[in-house]
Amino acid sequence: MAGDYIPYWKKLRDPRWQKKRLEIMQRANFCCESCGEETQTLNVHHGFYDRREPWEYPDCSLWCLCEECHEIIQSLIHDIHVELSKLVMHHLESLFHAIGETNWNELPNCPLQIVPDPRFSIGSKD
Repeated sequence: MAGDYIPYWKKLRDPRWQKKRLEIMQRANFCCESCGEETQTLNVHHGFYDRREPWEYPDCSLWCLCEECHEIIQSLIHDIHVELSKLVMHHLESLFHAIGETNWNELPNCPLQIVPDPRFSIGSKD
C-alpha cells in the first residue's frame, strides 16, 4: 500500500541503495576516504540527511569510510550538533548569512542547493 512506513534498515537492502553503495566504494577504490585503510569493513556514510531515500543523495555527499573512521565522524557530527544547539540566535543568523553569500554553484562536482532558512532574518539589525 502506498505511503506505508519502511524502516531505514530495510531501505538499505533495496537494490537501488546497493547499486549506489557499490558505486561509491568503487569511486574510492575500496579504500577508506579518510584514512586510506584497505582491509577493514567499509561503510558508505551520508554527509547529511533530509527526507530523501538513501539512494537519492548526490554522490558528493556520500563517503566511503572504514568502520573506525565512520564511528569517529559520527561522533564528531554529534558533537557539532550539540555545540550548534548552544548557539544563540545572532550567531545562527551570522552563519546563515555566510552560507547565503557562498556561491554553492561554483563548487566542483556537487549539485547541492543550500538556501538560507527564510525564518531567520539575514541582514543588519535596526
